[in-house]
Amino acid sequence: MKIVLFGFLLLSCISYGETTLFEDNFDGSPTAVLNNRTPDVGQAAWVAGDMFKADGSVSGGLGTATLAFHPKAGNVYQLDVRFDCESLGTKWIGAGFSKGQSTEIDNTKSRSMGQAWSILKGDPDQTTPNGNTAHANGTRNGAAFSGNLEVYPGKMDVRIVLDTHARNWTATWYAKRAEDADFSLVRPTMELKNRNIDSVGFIANKGKGRFEHFSLKAMSGSPEREPAQRARPVTKPVSPEKPQSLGLITA
Repeated sequence: MKIVLFGFLLLSCISYGETTLFEDNFDGSPTAVLNNRTPDVGQAAWVAGDMFKADGSVSGGLGTATLAFHPKAGNVYQLDVRFDCESLGTKWIGAGFSKGQSTEIDNTKSRSMGQAWSILKGDPDQTTPNGNTAHANGTRNGAAFSGNLEVYPGKMDVRIVLDTHARNWTATWYAKRAEDADFSLVRPTMELKNRNIDSVGFIANKGKGRFEHFSLKAMSGSPEREPAQRARPVTKPVSPEKPQSLGLITA
């Protein structure tokens, strides 16, 4: 009887805990390309332009690096990426959920399009119309990170939570300095216009930098808890969002 009970509890933990779908610490060579490599956790291979290297570095150019990912309705997915952009001006790198995959080194030819993602710049306090930004539904719906994280130029942890419970899927954006413990809400929850997500990963707009860590988890909740009651990451209070158009993204 005790064995049966223990087995039931174990299955419950497995069924309703979090599951790591992908994780990568990019421990490859800086001279090897990321394309066709598999992450530390997960079976899908990276589909990446040659500017993305196996150690997580980005050497410039226009392109994407993605893993095939097909979200299922009724789930919460949590994407966590630690990265740093070294380039200045309108050159940047970003991470998030996307539609399409491509090894093209020119975004004007790429078949990838960001659906819920964030970008970082090397000098966000100097760029206009805004610095570090969060985006939804393609490239034009961008908003500056709330609070002082919009102009923070260093290494950051970015988190995007994709919720597929409702008919209209939603995304929520968080971020923090790499050395901080708590995340801040940098863009409130937004409905996505459609469900056109079939990949997850990185994008580069001539930016140089390095992705240090990447993980995607399925955050399953207990059937006794409603979706709205799921625990969110600890966050600091921020001022209301002021949407702005980035103006410089073309793909």
